[in-house]
Amino acid sequence: MPQSTQDNTQETRFKPRQIIDGLRRIKMVVEYDGAAFHGWQIQTDPPVPTIEAAILEAFEQITATKPEDLVAAGRTDRGVHATHMTCHLDTFAPIALNKIQTGLNRFLPDTIAVREVEEVDQNFHARYSCVGRKYTYKILNRRNRSPLYHARAEHVPHALDLAEMQRAAKVLEGEHDLSSFRSAECQGKGPVTTLKSIELEKTADDIINIYLEGVTFLHNMVRIITGTLIEVGSGKRTAEDIQALLEARDRTKAGKTANPNGLYFTEALY
Repeated sequence: MPQSTQDNTQETRFKPRQIIDGLRRIKMVVEYDGAAFHGWQIQTDPPVPTIEAAILEAFEQITATKPEDLVAAGRTDRGVHATHMTCHLDTFAPIALNKIQTGLNRFLPDTIAVREVEEVDQNFHARYSCVGRKYTYKILNRRNRSPLYHARAEHVPHALDLAEMQRAAKVLEGEHDLSSFRSAECQGKGPVTTLKSIELEKTADDIINIYLEGVTFLHNMVRIITGTLIEVGSGKRTAEDIQALLEARDRTKAGKTANPNGLYFTEALY
């Protein structure tokens, strides 16, 4: 079953549960290179490497117990990265916080690291307490490919019109029905969501960064928006075409879904 790269959290309202004596909720911020993983969510049929599975295995190594629960602010797809993925882990283990972080980083692969650890109230929920999320999509915009960015950015060899892409992006800001910009497999309850901001910049090393902040993100939404903006920057569409795509509410009318390797989950807001 397809995973949701982004989470439409309007589908469920988190209800604080009864406090369980002795249970500890550990909030963590995790960074990972997703190139070698089949996304965040654990998969058992067949078993494949995932971020969640790696963290669970490492935790069991340091405590000899399995966590009661492990939940992330967003469930990234195969090949997608994160610089600051917030998650929470429930455990009865009496291990010190500093030993949790040190131990996890000892047993996790080099491509996953726990950046921050803190103990929080049981009513905190990494996913449902989240009021906003930030993503970045990276495009390598130069003629020659880069060995360093081959799994970390979408390569577009021809020049892109950054100003026109930014003009098109601004049309998407605000609350819209984004049916044209979500995959057919999207499991969110509805296509209406709010993009608070979308900004583009080009760095000195030929990377175009697309920064997005929103309350909820639909499945493949960032990647479809990126693929469409690349077409705008390539002269295949205009900024004015974006409004027509919003009105069409038809996935087949928008651009291709950009590759997952350029997508980064960068922050969960609380």
